[in-house]
Amino acid sequence: MRRVWKFTSVFAVGALVLAGCAATDSASDDGATELVWANDAAWHQEGQDALGAASLESFGINVTSEIFPTTDAYQAQVRSSLDTADAYPLFDWWFGYRMQDLAEQGLLQDISDIWDEAIGRGEYPADLKNVFSWDGVAYGLPKLVNYWGVFYNKNVFSKYDLEIPTTWDDLISVCETLKSNGVYCFGQQISDRSWASFIWFQEVLVRSDPALYNGILDGSVAYDDPRVVEAVGVWADFIQKEYITPTSLLNSDNAVQEFADGTYAMQLIGDWTGNSLNDAGLSGDTDYGFFVMPGMTDAGSRALIVEARVSVLPKASSKAEKAKEFAKYFLSVDGATVWAKTAGINSPNLKVAADTRPDFLVELGDRVSAGDFDLYQRYWEGTPTPVVDAVYPLLGKIAENPADYKAILAEAQAAAQAAWPGR
Repeated sequence: MRRVWKFTSVFAVGALVLAGCAATDSASDDGATELVWANDAAWHQEGQDALGAASLESFGINVTSEIFPTTDAYQAQVRSSLDTADAYPLFDWWFGYRMQDLAEQGLLQDISDIWDEAIGRGEYPADLKNVFSWDGVAYGLPKLVNYWGVFYNKNVFSKYDLEIPTTWDDLISVCETLKSNGVYCFGQQISDRSWASFIWFQEVLVRSDPALYNGILDGSVAYDDPRVVEAVGVWADFIQKEYITPTSLLNSDNAVQEFADGTYAMQLIGDWTGNSLNDAGLSGDTDYGFFVMPGMTDAGSRALIVEARVSVLPKASSKAEKAKEFAKYFLSVDGATVWAKTAGINSPNLKVAADTRPDFLVELGDRVSAGDFDLYQRYWEGTPTPVVDAVYPLLGKIAENPADYKAILAEAQAAAQAAWPGR
């Protein structure tokens, strides 16, 4: 399964090029191998450096960080040396179709054997490997894995004696109760047809029929297919019934506060939103929880959307073999534990201690470990980027004008065909 920023100064870019090349050739005073790990996320440095110190102590490979201030500069520098011996031995990238060009040009190391060993040890769900693969070959390390589900306001649920819905009928009942008490069931933050326009489209498809969702991703199913129209009709119906907030209500400045205040009770989003809730002073113990949306079908109830950040290893790097040794360590329980504790992330390694995970994800992590879910790439990376860019603004039109969803899906199909000829 394949489902899975600007520098204005020429001198600044030149300096980065020189710094990058020098860094990849560095060695420590005691003769240990040093690998430079490049990315554009400054908050990762503490965790990367901790991993480097731990791997140096364990098997003599040190890892240092090179962090770029902007994504554009970062991408340009990584690509400039990717097919040379000066390539960064480790760097972060995107998964799914956003990794396609690097994989198909043969620029990345195949690390399928490392994944297979770790899966054989019971440390990762077997189908998580697919998220970090292209055309059946694993190229990526799971630097970040985020599950998509529903945050809910515990205080609102308690006030109206609501339980977490476990069936689709339960969900409708919760929505009806909330609506009758003047509370929006779901918040929908997609003002100006932002990237988030795909969220509900993705969710109603995978909750109705995961195979249908995969068909949209691989281009074998049309956006105006009657089955897609029927599923998207559920989203349109939710908007028209005012289960979902109008597009004008929420924005990046007020969404968390409106959730805390109980204007809406739930939000469908990636688990990384927990950081924003915590920053606003909310607690996973008393204020919010997280669950996976129940399905309209049994298969839909088993579906879990996954978002990931990938670290990859270029073939051409002069330190390619040492980078692969480090990759084994990164996937192991020891390496994954160091990363989880120092980077503050939810480790996808199933044998990493539960106390490294955010409290609201412990139960979900146990269920993933037990095999309760089938994992699917999210829409943003799961279908070609030109298709995503052409379609998601149209999905935003559905949120604004839900009564017109059938005509808008026909527009989406025309846009997708133009962006992906022959599919």
